Amino acid sequence: MNTHPDDALVAYANHTLDPAEQPALDAHLAACGRCREELDWLTTLRAGMQAEPLPAVDELGLARLMREVKAEQRPARAATSARSWWRGAMAAAVLVMLVQFGVIAVQWQPDAGYQPLSESGQVVGPVLQVRFAPAASLAEIQALLEQIEGRIVDGPGALGLYRIALPEEADHKAALATLKAADGIVIQALAELTP
Repeated sequence: MNTHPDDALVAYANHTLDPAEQPALDAHLAACGRCREELDWLTTLRAGMQAEPLPAVDELGLARLMREVKAEQRPARAATSARSWWRGAMAAAVLVMLVQFGVIAVQWQPDAGYQPLSESGQVVGPVLQVRFAPAASLAEIQALLEQIEGRIVDGPGALGLYRIALPEEADHKAALATLKAADGIVIQALAELTP
C-alpha cells in the first residue's frame, strides 16, 4: 500500500480507492482494530451526508452577500481610476516637455549674438579674483568691469569668487584699487598669482 492508511480509508469509504491497493488495505484492516473503527465512522458519515438534502438558497442572504462583495470592489476601482488619472497627467507633462524642446531646437540659432558671461580659452593678461556683494546689480558689476577693462573668464566658484581677466598691458594694482574702492559692489578682490 503506497498511501497512508488514513488516506486510503477515506478513499475506501468514498469508493475511490485504486483497485490495486484494495488487497493490501483489506489485509491491514483485518489486523488493525483502530482502522476498522475509523472506516466504520467514515462510512456512516458519508451515508449521513448523502441522506441530507441540500439547504435551500436564501435569496435575501445571497442578495446581502452580493452587495457586500460589490462594496468591497468599489474602493479598488476608485484607486485604479486615480492611478489612471496620474498616468494621463504624466503623459501630458512629458508631451509638453517634448514640444518645448522641439520649439527650442527649431528656433535655436548659434550665431544669434548670445554669449556666455564667462569666456573660455587662454587668458594672456593678469587675472583678479573678485567676490561681488549679493546686493550688487548686474548693471553695477558691468560698469565696474568696463572701468577696469576686465572680463569674467570663470565663476562663480564654490566660494563665490569670479576670475576677471585684464588686458595684457593693464596695471593690475590700479585695477585692484578701483575694485576695492567700489564699496557695496565688491566684497573681496585679490590678484591671482601667475606661475
